[in-house]
Amino acid sequence: MKKLPHKIRGALGKQIDRLHAAIEDPQFDRHELRILVKRTRYLTEAFPSLSPLSQGEAKLLKGLQTALGDWHDHYQWCQKAQVEKDLRPLQTIWSDCAASALQRAELQLSEVVKLLPKSLGKKRPPKVTTE
Repeated sequence: MKKLPHKIRGALGKQIDRLHAAIEDPQFDRHELRILVKRTRYLTEAFPSLSPLSQGEAKLLKGLQTALGDWHDHYQWCQKAQVEKDLRPLQTIWSDCAASALQRAELQLSEVVKLLPKSLGKKRPPKVTTE
């Protein structure tokens, strides 16, 4: 049990480093990025005293997660509309909403990257996967 706080801090550090690497890669899949944001936020909320992120930074992550989630939902609905004819009238609206949500997320990304700790001691860039 004495090693648990150290392990949690290590997991948080790895998650933040993965998130940094994903944010810095403009080709990184935005849905996968949402999953990384979500994991980082949940770890921070579960262990606030062990996290290098403040409550305010966790709140920014929540906003980013929401914007990326809105984009992904609308994107998926547009994909569904290509298959189901009865949904096609909504495709333009959903496409506009997806573009707006992605634009909002990209703006939030620029704010989040400024506030995240730069690196938590890793010498090599972390492998970015959502496992």
